Amino acid sequence: MGAQMLDMPRCKAVIHFWDKDVREIFKSYAAADMNVEAQGAALDSVNLTELLYMLKEGHFMDDNLSVSRVSQIFSLVNSSSEEEEGGDEDEAELVYEEFISVIVRCCDAKIPEAQRDGAPFEEVLQRWLQLSFVPTYRQLMKDKARGLIKKTL
Repeated sequence: MGAQMLDMPRCKAVIHFWDKDVREIFKSYAAADMNVEAQGAALDSVNLTELLYMLKEGHFMDDNLSVSRVSQIFSLVNSSSEEEEGGDEDEAELVYEEFISVIVRCCDAKIPEAQRDGAPFEEVLQRWLQLSFVPTYRQLMKDKARGLIKKTL
């Protein structure tokens, strides 16, 4: 899936609809890596370690969305952002807009076209965010707030 997919009005509408929830998820995982190097960027970016931690904790990793595939998506989004912005400050970190792009690409990898029953991608993305992604992380964040699971890596 190319960047043009993200620019489609219907995809943008889906992303806009879920923005508040996805932003909260982003903030939660941006604060997850407490090593000394990551602390400076802790609240406004997500690194690959935090992203993998998030996807593993939510049980989203599988044959379609492997560590290797997530690493490729992470690198692709970072390198294309760098080209567009004329130099991203940190290719090892995702800002929120890049995080959105990664999440959409993870949905695309997790649910390949062959499993979409001919549904347009924006419908697949909407269903995935509504039925899987957002509810999973809402529950994880509630559990963390209650102290039932750890908040950091």
